[in-house]
Amino acid sequence: MFIPYPGVAFLIPSSGGYHLHFVISQPLRCGESEKVLVVGITSTVVDRDFTLDRGDHEFITHKSYINYRDAQILTVEKIRQNLDTMDKGKKFILKSTASQEVVKHICRGLRESRFSRPQHRKFCKKACPRKA
Repeated sequence: MFIPYPGVAFLIPSSGGYHLHFVISQPLRCGESEKVLVVGITSTVVDRDFTLDRGDHEFITHKSYINYRDAQILTVEKIRQNLDTMDKGKKFILKSTASQEVVKHICRGLRESRFSRPQHRKFCKKACPRKA
């Protein structure tokens, strides 16, 4: 069973294949549901200041960029449904969890990147782990 916590990683399908995403927040109760902040990783240059490289996560094989512009606030239930679905167009694939160092790096970037959206910064302020 999927348990949401910072560092959980999964692949999300897109038109160009699958892309790695990380949960970077604790679940936050929003009305009837719990939500988490999810940030994707891409090989397309988005923000040169916040990158990950080989060794930061088993799925990353070359310099990659943290795509703050397209971060998403997803319900925990939606993630569970997409992990359990048999529909290949919607199926999320669970990967190994990222280290807390990587999570802190991504969260710091979300707070500092000019590409971050205000609603994601606000969510992060409430639910993301702070710097040690």
